[in-house]
Amino acid sequence: MMLFLFVIMLVGVDASESRKEPLVGQRWMAGAVALGLLLLLVAIGARVAIPAGAGLAEANAETNAVGVAKLIFGQYVYVFELTAALLITAAVGAIIYTHRQRVEPKVGQAELAERRLAAFAAGTGTVAPRPSPGVYARHNSADMPALDASGEPIEDSVTTVLRIRGQSAQVDISEMDEIEATAETTSTREIDG
Repeated sequence: MMLFLFVIMLVGVDASESRKEPLVGQRWMAGAVALGLLLLLVAIGARVAIPAGAGLAEANAETNAVGVAKLIFGQYVYVFELTAALLITAAVGAIIYTHRQRVEPKVGQAELAERRLAAFAAGTGTVAPRPSPGVYARHNSADMPALDASGEPIEDSVTTVLRIRGQSAQVDISEMDEIEATAETTSTREIDG
């Protein structure tokens, strides 16, 4: 949770990513620097002689968890509390930073139900929620409109954003008829055979 909050705080809510690379060749330079650091760490790690741990037997006499608890809530209690206060402050700051003022009043379930029933009474809507994209379709994707019982596509099942962008898939009804005819022929053969 803290990682996400810090990312939101650092990047910001309104930040948009540019697809253009501002510095030409920065990826190659970053890769070379990363490779150099990795080689440096391997070279240093190969030369290090790690001695046996001193005082581990006394620290883990009661068990490791009890030893860690005594250190955290004994010797380092103030550092632990200071870190906790800092993280709570960061979380509250990130929540305040990302808070948006509501432009329109919040709509509850009762109001949504009344709107849906009013639209149904006017003949412009349905009582049931719209079907998910890909339902009864050949593809299970967000851009494929659902098909109703008669095989006609339900355009409202595709997200408005995809429809506005023109990214919704088109259903070829003749292709669906061929598939249904093939399925009926196959099922008839199985019953006869």
